[in-house]
Amino acid sequence: MKSLAAIALVFIVFSSEAQTKKHTVDPKVAAEQKERLIMMNKRLLSNESAEIDAYIKAHDLTMQRTGSGLRYVVKKGKGAPIKHKESEKVSIAYTLGDLKGKVFYTINASEPFVFNPGRSELIRGIQEAVIYMNPGDEATLIIPAHMGYGKNGDKKKVPPSCILLCKLQLLKIE
Repeated sequence: MKSLAAIALVFIVFSSEAQTKKHTVDPKVAAEQKERLIMMNKRLLSNESAEIDAYIKAHDLTMQRTGSGLRYVVKKGKGAPIKHKESEKVSIAYTLGDLKGKVFYTINASEPFVFNPGRSELIRGIQEAVIYMNPGDEATLIIPAHMGYGKNGDKKKVPPSCILLCKLQLLKIE
């Protein structure tokens, strides 16, 4: 019985000591892991960019490319050019799908989505695109996954790492 109590006591002492020790990470190992992750992300972005370029070529599109990777083409409407302010509300209608033609979401002009650019839950690709538009303009966007719903998708309709195709109308700016 005494030996059983002694074993239990030793176990408790060692397990509590193990919990209080901090895990130290070798800086060299951490740097190597970081570099591997950076290289993996660069490969993913490169592959995604090649897929977008192939889509643009196959559909004979001429699109602008921003520094973020967003591709867009704007068909000018009848609205007068104005300078956007971050405090303004923007009303949009859009259809959002993938490059294969599957539609995930549609917001109609009769019930537009209203938001403040830069201060919204709306995906970054659409928020960036409205700065290139004026009321009445229509745009076609190809939104890289990192500017859409990312590696996880939206957990509803948009799958993980999905490149998005968006038909966007800027209805008005208030």
